[in-house]
Amino acid sequence: MKEHIYTSILKDEMAGFLKIRQSQGFKDRHRYVLVSLDKYLASHNVTEKSLTATVVDSWIATLKGKNTKTINVYVGFFNSFAKHLILLGIKVFTPEYVRVRDSYVPYIFSESEICAIFAAADDINLHIAKV
Repeated sequence: MKEHIYTSILKDEMAGFLKIRQSQGFKDRHRYVLVSLDKYLASHNVTEKSLTATVVDSWIATLKGKNTKTINVYVGFFNSFAKHLILLGIKVFTPEYVRVRDSYVPYIFSESEICAIFAAADDINLHIAKV
């Protein structure tokens, strides 16, 4: 893969973050997350060295169409980068992971159904074999 040349306001911080992670033994196969963020920041002319909730949420919104797991990979790697920026004194909004929508709807038994279940259980004749 061709090495990306970072051009946004946070280009030095991105390159420094990847260099630190490389020195720690990380392969950073998710560096495409920073490439995506860099392109977003550059194309939207972000000139302030901070990442507000509006900027971060707008960038994440560009990921629509990707599945939830992939978006959470972006969020996780971004949050690692955000910790690096915070250590450098840069204000950063850290987003929450996207929740998976669950279609499960629990069934709540009525009082009469619960009574019927217990009555049926009480009426069971158990034949215990003696050993």
